[in-house]
Formats: sequence, C-alpha cells, structure tokens
Amino acid sequence: MRPVTLTPDHLPAEVRPLLDEYATAARAEGELQKQLSVSRGEARAEVEAELELATTARTAAYTALETATRDYVPQMRQSSANAFFASVERARSLIAEAEAALRNAAQATALHASIRDGKTNVNTDNERAARSKTRQDLMRNVSGLRDVLGDLPDGLD
Repeated sequence: MRPVTLTPDHLPAEVRPLLDEYATAARAEGELQKQLSVSRGEARAEVEAELELATTARTAAYTALETATRDYVPQMRQSSANAFFASVERARSLIAEAEAALRNAAQATALHASIRDGKTNVNTDNERAARSKTRQDLMRNVSGLRDVLGDLPDGLD
C-alpha cells in the first residue's frame, strides 16, 4: 500500500469522507500496534485479534479511497483547481497585506530618521530618511515581495 498524502480541503465532497474513514482506520490500527508491543499473554492474543480486524478495516478503507480517486477524476480535478486558485489568491492577499505593513514601517522609520531637535518634521522625504539603513532594508523587502507576487503562478499545468 502506498502512503496517503491527500489533503481533505483539496478533495471533492464525494471523496473527502473516504479519506476521513481511512485516516480513522489507520489511527485505530496504529494504536493497536502500540498496544501489541506492550501486551503479554492472553491480553496479547486479544490485541492481535483486534489488530487483524483493524488491519482489514484499514485495507478496505484504503481500497475504497483508491477506487473513489479513480471514479471521481473530473470532480477531483475541479476541487484541486479550486483549492489551488483559492490558495494563490489568499497568498496574493497576504503578500499585499505584508507589503502594506512594510511600507508603513518604512514610513515610520523615515519619520524617526527625519526628526531633529529644534526642527520641524512635516516632510519625511529627505536625505536623512533616505539614508536610513532600516528604511532601505524595509523597502528592499517590499521589492522582494513585489517579485514574489509577480512570480506566483496564474494557472495549473
């Protein structure tokens, strides 16, 4: 049996419960395997019998999941595409939010760098602000986020 690496949110409604059933059966089998390793005598024989049933249940759940992944190909393509587009859109939104936060931090840094005793501080577009290493670092990160945003895929292959 190959490992199951599916993510429930990527699956269509028809397949998701089968993944849950498989995961539940696999956990039950795993717990019984742990019990078996510490069981002795009659208790061990009981655990072995339970483990055999649990293994059969996991195998059946695996087979049902495999069959569903074959039988619901169009639905799986659609649900995985939907999950992809939703995830990329969320990433775009989070990157835009991070960019705005970094720009705000850079502006605060510019003000901090601009402040001089006895001088007015209404314009942060000045040489002191431009020379601020922290502001430069923040704006470099903004640029990096813009690059990441531009590199996000627009579609699936």
